[in-house]
Amino acid sequence: IRALVSDVSHSADIVLLDLMADDAGSYARHKAAQDARTWAAAAGVTLETGLMQLGRAIPRDQN
Repeated sequence: IRALVSDVSHSADIVLLDLMADDAGSYARHKAAQDARTWAAAAGVTLETGLMQLGRAIPRDQN
């Protein structure tokens, strides 16, 4: 999960850097890249929390 979040954030960072280098970059592309980073981080936290809750819900004595 962390690797996926990192990959999405890294890709969004590249888009943001490209837009900063290109004065004609559109605001919509910039906003989409920022949103991708935000959603990736939020999804990562949600998934990790859910997996921890599932881990606690499963009885330890069952194999």
